[in-house]
Amino acid sequence: MNQQRRCVIIAGAPNADTAFLAQTVQPEDYLICADRGYAAATAAGLRPDLIVGDFDSYGGALPDNCEVVRLCPEKDDTDTMLCLKRGFAMGLEDFLIVGGFGGRLD
Repeated sequence: MNQQRRCVIIAGAPNADTAFLAQTVQPEDYLICADRGYAAATAAGLRPDLIVGDFDSYGGALPDNCEVVRLCPEKDDTDTMLCLKRGFAMGLEDFLIVGGFGGRLD
């Protein structure tokens, strides 16, 4: 994995600004969606590289052409934190988190 590649994580904020997402996420970014963040990404016309979640806030269909990591709902970290850990494990160093505020834990 190219360490210079930016990792964008779309978290599950309920009122994601899809126009902002479409403008902000670049084709060369490595895009990870955290649970309901996948709904925001698809609404913005984005295709994630990875979807991570316990899917307690998103219950729709998931794509066949994307890696999906299903988490146990009983865990110590949030889905977004586990996305960050996954990106770090891949050697990525530049992160942008969008949709991180306004959820049920705020």
